Amino acid sequence: MNRDAELTFVIKPLPTGAGNLLYAWFPALHTRIDLLLWGEQPAVALQNVASRIRQLLTHYEAIGNSFDPESELGRLNRTAHLRPQRVSSDLFSLLTYSRKQWHRSGGLFDVTIHSIPHLPDTMEEILLSPSELSVHWIREGIRIDLSGLLKGTALDAVCSLLRQEEVENALVNLGNSSILARGNHPHGTGWKVSISDTRTSNDYFLLQDECLTTSGNNSPQHLHIMHPPSGTWVKGERRVSVVTPSGAEGEVLSTALFAASPDQQQALLETYAPRRVKL
Repeated sequence: MNRDAELTFVIKPLPTGAGNLLYAWFPALHTRIDLLLWGEQPAVALQNVASRIRQLLTHYEAIGNSFDPESELGRLNRTAHLRPQRVSSDLFSLLTYSRKQWHRSGGLFDVTIHSIPHLPDTMEEILLSPSELSVHWIREGIRIDLSGLLKGTALDAVCSLLRQEEVENALVNLGNSSILARGNHPHGTGWKVSISDTRTSNDYFLLQDECLTTSGNNSPQHLHIMHPPSGTWVKGERRVSVVTPSGAEGEVLSTALFAASPDQQQALLETYAPRRVKL
């Protein structure tokens, strides 16, 4: 086991001709990140990729962590009602994508849910200027929370990085709720991932070049998702898991499905068409 200032990792040479397997872990995005990278690259090259992934995830945390008043989003939530605020291209893309998915989900995915007051059309009160990369709330009290999107967006960025670095086989686990599988496990096709502690056959997903996203409540006391039309917490100990090509789309869909009625769930499944879903 090796440790540097950024992450902890273990590198295992595989049988002749099979390359190296790196396992690394570090904290980011309010959770533990676990990486498995497998390729023909030298061990030091895989370690460098793992370090770049850590840098990328901490970058997204610095941009979109709504719980940190010093994050870019934290500062925006304090000042955007005063005047238009210039933002980074990454944060502007997150906000633009959030509005698109608010429309697409029929309002069931809504990053303005914690605004005071929250109204059904609060998202329309956010003015986005692509030419200026600026954002403006038209009233005080609007608050953006990207918790239901940030991990998935970060996973998509990690996937792009892995392609650039020609790492064809990888498993990237963001706190068990957002998982990217690329290529294959060293000893089989795809990556077999469990979504619960029961270890039954129905709780496994075989993933290959796709993402698994889970949203819900781990206990009756810990509520995580609000129903946007009513502004109330969704109660009950249950989870929703979806398999999609995109991590960001998976975050949107699993969140919206968890808040939706049965009829709304059916409409969402027809709109987003995930490869697999477990309600």
